[in-house]
Amino acid sequence: MRLKSWVIIAIAAVFASVLTGCSVPDYDPVTIVYENYDDSTTVTWAVEGTEVTRTQQTDDDDPTETSYELPDRAAFVTSVHEELHPPKWDGCEDANEMTIEAQDPDGTLHVSKLADCGVQLKYVDDMFWALDDGR
Repeated sequence: MRLKSWVIIAIAAVFASVLTGCSVPDYDPVTIVYENYDDSTTVTWAVEGTEVTRTQQTDDDDPTETSYELPDRAAFVTSVHEELHPPKWDGCEDANEMTIEAQDPDGTLHVSKLADCGVQLKYVDDMFWALDDGR
């Protein structure tokens, strides 16, 4: 009788794991700070779910904050990386390039890049269609 109850528990555990195997991964918020970004500037990226917030603090100025809401299909942002002055972008001598990785609920990973070129943001793929709204 005891063996039978263990078999039932084992079958129930396997069934439960199959049902929850398709669950959406739960990522912790990510905060990335760049110290001495440009001698007197600190940049902080805060990432939570589909929201990406970039805060730039220069010694003499108030902080500026920019928030991006990623499309629904990119449900979880997994990392953000910012590179100072990468190879030139078209018509942009002094760009900073941001690489954002996001994962769909089905596990598909998207990697996209955008460049901050003065007041203009340049997007490399359609993952960032929702960012281009004049903010």
